[in-house]
Amino acid sequence: MAIRAAKIATVTDSAEVALIQPSDLNPESVPSSPQDGDVRTERTGTSPNRFIRLYVYDSGDWQLLAERQI
Repeated sequence: MAIRAAKIATVTDSAEVALIQPSDLNPESVPSSPQDGDVRTERTGTSPNRFIRLYVYDSGDWQLLAERQI
């Protein structure tokens, strides 16, 4: 199964906070109120200084779990 962030990003969030929102499913979005255990990815830069990073939120800050330079 793939999570396609581009398709999720084209659907806007609703005002219904009790429902899962599209931004909750987008691994490339940064939650406005992160909670411990939240996971996000980041792609930044241009080759040869392009990075893909995996973060987890823990104890009040985003912790870098893995980074790959491509």
